[in-house]
Amino acid sequence: MSKQVKFNIQLSVDGQKVVVAAKTSVEDLAQGLSKAQEKGERVRDTLIKFNQAALAFQNLSTSLQQVTGLMSSYTQAYNVQLQAETQLSTVMRERMNATEGDIAAIATQPHVKKKQEPKKLLPFPWEKPRKPKAEVVSREEERKRFERLMRKS
Repeated sequence: MSKQVKFNIQLSVDGQKVVVAAKTSVEDLAQGLSKAQEKGERVRDTLIKFNQAALAFQNLSTSLQQVTGLMSSYTQAYNVQLQAETQLSTVMRERMNATEGDIAAIATQPHVKKKQEPKKLLPFPWEKPRKPKAEVVSREEERKRFERLMRKS
C-alpha cells in the first residue's frame, strides 16, 4: 500500500477554474488529525470547567439572593417592632405618666442605652419568698384554741 495519496483540487481563481494536483503523506495526515483531536478534547475540557465555574457562581448568586431576602424580612420585622415600641412608650409617657421602668417592663427596647433588667422589674414566681407551711396542730391544741376563742366572744 502506498504511503502517498494523490488528489486533485479544483479552484476558481479570478473567475477561471484551475485544477491543482496535490500529494500528501498518509502519516502526516494522521498526525494532523491526531493533533486536531487532542486540541478538540482540550477545548471540550476547558468548556466543561468553565461551565462548572459558571454554575458555581450562579449557585452562589442564588444563595446570596436568598440571604438578602431573609435579612430584608428580618429588617422589616425589626422596624415594625421598633415603631410599635416607640409608639407604645410615647403613649405610656404622655397618657399614663409612666416611668422608664414601667415602659421597660412592657417593651423590650434594644435601642435604649439604659436597659432595665427583668429581675429588677418583676420578680419571678420562684424568686418570691415562700410562705412557711401551715403549722401542724394536734386535736387537743385545736380544742383549746376553740375554747379560748369562745370565751373571748
